[in-house]
Amino acid sequence: MKRTAMPAFKFLLVLGFLLYPAQARAQVLVEMVNNTSSRAYVCFKYHDQISGEWLTRGWWMVEPKSARKHRLNTDDPNISYYAYNRQGRSWGGREGAADSFTQHVVLENFFVKKNYKPRGKTHRMAVFKTIRASGGQAGIVMGN
Repeated sequence: MKRTAMPAFKFLLVLGFLLYPAQARAQVLVEMVNNTSSRAYVCFKYHDQISGEWLTRGWWMVEPKSARKHRLNTDDPNISYYAYNRQGRSWGGREGAADSFTQHVVLENFFVKKNYKPRGKTHRMAVFKTIRASGGQAGIVMGN
């Protein structure tokens, strides 16, 4: 029976992908701290390293009096956020402030590229605040 080199080649190809990633992915670890007595919901706008586009995504739920961490695939330390709870409080930027901007969001889970409006029935304008990660980490505090 004739031996072929193809299985060995496939093995080496797979091994190469595992040992040598095509591109090291930078990430920012964001800690969301909810000091309130109700659930908070957070969305982010960031430059996605994989697609090369600005993405806006929501919502990450943070239980009352707790914290949650999430990694964003970004090589840009500038990330923006907006958060709210169902009791009418919101956290983010201030209209007209240098570190803030206004953008459409919906209250359903959403994911949009660039500055397109998300689809959904619950449109609202949100004022995002831009923060700068340091050492690959950033933090957001909701409440006192």
